[in-house]
Amino acid sequence: MAAEVPFRLAGGDNPLLLVPCEVNGAGPFEFILDSGATTCLISRELAERLGVEATGSRVGTGAGGKITLGIGTLRTLSVGAASQSDVRVGITDELERIGGFVGAKIFGVVGFNFFRNYRVTVDYPALVVRLSSPGEEGQARGDSVAFQIAPTRPLLLLPVSVNGRGPYRFALDTGSSMSSISPDLARDLGLTTTAAEEGGLGAGGALEVAFTRADSIALGGSIVNGVDLTVPPFFPMLSQAAGAQLDGALGHNFLRNFRVTLDYPESAVRLERI
Repeated sequence: MAAEVPFRLAGGDNPLLLVPCEVNGAGPFEFILDSGATTCLISRELAERLGVEATGSRVGTGAGGKITLGIGTLRTLSVGAASQSDVRVGITDELERIGGFVGAKIFGVVGFNFFRNYRVTVDYPALVVRLSSPGEEGQARGDSVAFQIAPTRPLLLLPVSVNGRGPYRFALDTGSSMSSISPDLARDLGLTTTAAEEGGLGAGGALEVAFTRADSIALGGSIVNGVDLTVPPFFPMLSQAAGAQLDGALGHNFLRNFRVTLDYPESAVRLERI
């Protein structure tokens, strides 16, 4: 069944996208909609409230460094009418810290192991997310670009041009409030960087970041002019975790200009200019 749910943006000028989810029939609870997340996550508080026990653990890689996750299983996870059973999740304290940073109570993250079965449309102007299975509706409209999944971490990798040069390999990350570029690529493009007065925050810890600005960023025929970018130090670590060199990531301040469809079954991203 196709699903349509509202979302809200929390965190001011550089927000996170939060959707209401039901877990094991309870809720709704606000989760981050994060195409950059390998697996779904829930907070330790929610796990204790619903009796979700960790049956193992693993070390993950976040923007701020390494994270130790408890591993559990949800009986059901639902985003509107889109529901899945026996969903593997990581259990973490990181969400409380991130929620404090953006001023919202965050109970979890909807990641790749939920999305991969759907066509996911994030309608930024309408503040609505739609999920459908192949064949339930016609193909999404918009400029279509094929994506690849990174070899060892399921990031969506796309060919992106910066200031008319490229293409470079960028991830598409609905869970990132700003787009970003690697320090190496910023240097190669001759972009001037300015150190941030305050550090940023990512899963795994605080980040020392700088800022720069691109005259233009293009994905296929879709171009956005004057895009502010963070220049974080984590791209070598993230590239190693993904098994592919990453030059940047497209976040909210690029994506908000479009109706964005992530067609996982067809391995395509479609951008419809609003």
